Amino acid sequence: RELRRIGPFPAVDQGASRKLGRLARADCSGASAVVQAPLHFGGDAEGGAMYLCLAATYGSPFPGNTEAEFIGITEPIKVSWVPSATQYCLLKGLDGSTLGGIYLRGRLLTEAEATAQAHGAPLGGDAPLGR
Repeated sequence: RELRRIGPFPAVDQGASRKLGRLARADCSGASAVVQAPLHFGGDAEGGAMYLCLAATYGSPFPGNTEAEFIGITEPIKVSWVPSATQYCLLKGLDGSTLGGIYLRGRLLTEAEATAQAHGAPLGGDAPLGR
């Protein structure tokens, strides 16, 4: 289920690939999203973690067109209290083929941090993915 939507981001043409067709890159630097998802404890989640999947879509640059074409989705990404280093996560199509990827980093936020960010306060450079 969709928790949050960010963007759109302008895409830059990267040329063509025989295998993948037209390639494009979108610079999403500085974009962040705060979402509230189920918090897990124990096992791989240790002292608390959320597992999120990120999906990418392509939308028309023309005003008024709200159609979006699915590009790909990541495997579940563990987001914990410890800020993660920037990681590259593969975007896979519905058939499981790799179609590209996305660089991201994140950490869980306290309620106070999430509220502060909602009011425009900076979070010291971390790009939060969960709350």
